[in-house]
Amino acid sequence: MAEEPDGPRRSIPDVPPPPPGEWPLVGASSPPPRHGRPARGGRAEPLVGIGLSVAAIAVYLLTQLALQLVVGLALLGTGLIDPLLLDPTAGGVSLLALVVVSQVAGLLAAFWLLRRRGVPLRPIVGPLRPVGRHVGIGVGLGLLAIVGSTLLVSLLVTLTGSEATPEQVLTEGIADTPVQLALAVLAAVVMAPLAEELLFRGLLHRGLRRRMRIVPAILLSSVLFAVVHVDVAASQPLALVGLTFVGIILALAHERTGSLLVPVVIHATHNAVTIVAVVATSRLDLDLSARALLGGTLP
Repeated sequence: MAEEPDGPRRSIPDVPPPPPGEWPLVGASSPPPRHGRPARGGRAEPLVGIGLSVAAIAVYLLTQLALQLVVGLALLGTGLIDPLLLDPTAGGVSLLALVVVSQVAGLLAAFWLLRRRGVPLRPIVGPLRPVGRHVGIGVGLGLLAIVGSTLLVSLLVTLTGSEATPEQVLTEGIADTPVQLALAVLAAVVMAPLAEELLFRGLLHRGLRRRMRIVPAILLSSVLFAVVHVDVAASQPLALVGLTFVGIILALAHERTGSLLVPVVIHATHNAVTIVAVVATSRLDLDLSARALLGGTLP
């Protein structure tokens, strides 16, 4: 009896996001288990797509901008606050407090959008244990990220002869009072890592990995991560290269561990070291700008 000819071969699809601990940098592999809450019929809900990821990032950023504009104009219009206290180039308690409040509001708005779409957060956050190991990896990579980005930007500045320095609200006068320092730490070391890693690694990078391989997904998510820091880009465009480098480390760490905790710790470590450098140079009255050296925080 003759054997039946084989049917048409199916093309191998692109590589989906790998399980924690795997590095499919090239080639294809079998898809990992789908995450999410079980839906009707026993099937798991799909991961967040690129469209929803971009929408969540837009909601986060626009909520911050709208709240800062509305509250700032209301305070100035009623005469309750001196316009200089909301000057981005002067920093100050009022401005930092407004930044923190807008960050919280933006993150809550993004959570609301995800909840409306029925997106569970647990699969996005990934495994937290072992906590000690993840925190240790995050701190080490955070130091690597800030050293590497500093050297990279310094080299580019030297080669191009650029004298512009990155400027940010959070690094203006943060050593003047303990309240300003505490607000800067809350904004840069707590809120920014939590919000941005959820949005850019937990959502956007995952969405990109469903459509493309690891290298273009990491590069695209890292570039977009750098571009949203418009204040840094406006003052020193070369700093975008350093921020992209940091984004690549964040994405690789998330890809390797599958946990959002590691990039959050990396991000927090990067910003904490920057703030420490700003305070130290301010207290020592050195003629050296820490933000020029370190490329600024990542709020």
